[in-house]
Amino acid sequence: LTRIERGDETKVKGLLVVLGGMQPGFARAQEIARLLGRIRKGGMPVVCHAHDFGNSSYWIAASACDHVWVSPAGTLETVGIAGQVLYARRLLAELRVDVDMLQVGKFKGAAEPFTRDGPSDEARTSLMQTLTSVRGQWLEEIGRARNGARERVEHGPYTPKEAKEFGLVDAVGFLSEAREEAQKRADVTQTVPRFGPGAKGSDTSGLVEVVRALSGAGVSSGQPHVAVVRAIGAIAMTPSGSLLSDGEGITERELSRTLVRVGKDEAARAVVLRIDSPGGSALASDLLWHQIMQLRQVKPVIVSIGDMAASGGYYMACAGTRIFAERSSIVGSIGVVGGKFAVGRGLDHIGVSAEVFPASDDPGAEARAAYLSPFVRWDDATRARVLVTMQSVYDLFVARVSEARSLPPEKVAGFAEGRIFAAR
Repeated sequence: LTRIERGDETKVKGLLVVLGGMQPGFARAQEIARLLGRIRKGGMPVVCHAHDFGNSSYWIAASACDHVWVSPAGTLETVGIAGQVLYARRLLAELRVDVDMLQVGKFKGAAEPFTRDGPSDEARTSLMQTLTSVRGQWLEEIGRARNGARERVEHGPYTPKEAKEFGLVDAVGFLSEAREEAQKRADVTQTVPRFGPGAKGSDTSGLVEVVRALSGAGVSSGQPHVAVVRAIGAIAMTPSGSLLSDGEGITERELSRTLVRVGKDEAARAVVLRIDSPGGSALASDLLWHQIMQLRQVKPVIVSIGDMAASGGYYMACAGTRIFAERSSIVGSIGVVGGKFAVGRGLDHIGVSAEVFPASDDPGAEARAAYLSPFVRWDDATRARVLVTMQSVYDLFVARVSEARSLPPEKVAGFAEGRIFAAR
């Protein structure tokens, strides 16, 4: 799309956007819609087709496309925006699992699903403010693009017939019909897949260069360029190695190596660091913050936030020379949460006992030695010590944001405490 917008693809006369089953995050939907909208404003027809629309995919279609199609047996599932959280305190209690969770920041609600039956007032307030902001943007942009849509769009699901009657879509039909419409508007006789299933292209050098850049290898030609580095997923020191892990995520070792290589690459005149992360390891986040700060001493580091840069994700992001985000991107969550689940009581209930053998006879040695044990819960003294370390991490987090963003610490503290925000 960027190449098309720049005019590099001179043979492209129009776009047929086939959304399929995609439901991107709201910020990514906003990003795609904005880019398509610029292409459309440049005079190129943009036609969209989907079998079904959800809240985010309809955002793309309604705000960026000239003509919107939906399949005859499809649905417009625009039903408004909401968040949903499961709270498992009672289940864990029934299973005799002791939850030792602590937090620094009264709005830091990441542990509440395990410690409460519902949200705290602070967590509810923070979440609702963010959802309200995203909803406002969703309604605003859809309403601006399609007359009458603002009043109707939240009250689905709609049948294709209803969606057309209310002006939410322009046509009901199959993809083949939408393709014919796109060809007619662009005054061409064929469509060529350029992205997604079926996409072809004899010139793959651009793709190869992107893959090399994302892997930290740089661009082989040595020509001046902007390096693109992706940091997507939860943050950890090393790969989890879990059987349940899909292999995705940010590891401190790999991302640091990539940033070092990019820093040494004289042809890379600047770096775009794409972050989409809910956070993770505080240690890994701080090490990566340091690496990004080092990198920005030698070349600009432009941070691009996707759907989210929260907690450790924002820890990294704040180190950029400049930060760009969609208005609906989720940012902030400057706070710390940590703890463990102790399953000793549950095991005891089914006939399995856990015994700790401390090497020291010092009072409290047993509790300290079992600090990381998944079988023994913390005693009060251990819990107090853990809270001290977490407070230290929180203070460091605030200080890092203060330094990187050139803000007084007291100002950072004013929007910290674990609050989340829509970037707007």
